[in-house]
Amino acid sequence: MGDKKKAGALFVRLVSAAGTGFFYVKKKTKKLQTSQTKLEFRKFDPRVNRHVLFKEEKMKKLAKIKLLKALQRDVFESLSSNYD
Repeated sequence: MGDKKKAGALFVRLVSAAGTGFFYVKKKTKKLQTSQTKLEFRKFDPRVNRHVLFKEEKMKKLAKIKLLKALQRDVFESLSSNYD
């Protein structure tokens, strides 16, 4: 039959509720994508030096490109270090 490509995990941006502009990037799995709930985590914000609530926001297109390039670079560096 037809081979359908499965949707994988999405990268989402978790932005600090303290308003500092600090953010984390996290993968949102397919299971969480279908629940229609936004991710919320209590994590450390170094700009206010305390744990605050981080809420999910959509990744900007430019941020996605930079993230993917950084991930590719990290994978390449780890592979090349294995051969040294």
